[in-house]
Amino acid sequence: GKSDLVSLSAVFGGMAVMVALFVTASTMSLSAAQRQRETALMRAVGATPRQLRRMLLIETLIVAVGAALLAWLPGQWLGGALFERLADAGIHPELNCTY
Repeated sequence: GKSDLVSLSAVFGGMAVMVALFVTASTMSLSAAQRQRETALMRAVGATPRQLRRMLLIETLIVAVGAALLAWLPGQWLGGALFERLADAGIHPELNCTY
């Protein structure tokens, strides 16, 4: 019934989060590996390992914040539309969809 659908939704949501984390980590790892020459050159001219880690962290944060901002608006709209369809189908009619 309803509890099975909620459980299934939670499982799929958890899987989506895990896939997103894995893809993000793999992409960042690949990006760092492809820039070994650049990193070696920066080390040769005096950059410290701490500076290089900081540079990579800042770049990662910029990409992550940009992606989150780009996903937020369509996510709000699609989430609201999906919630309304589920409520109309009687899945959770007692919940309100307010922002």
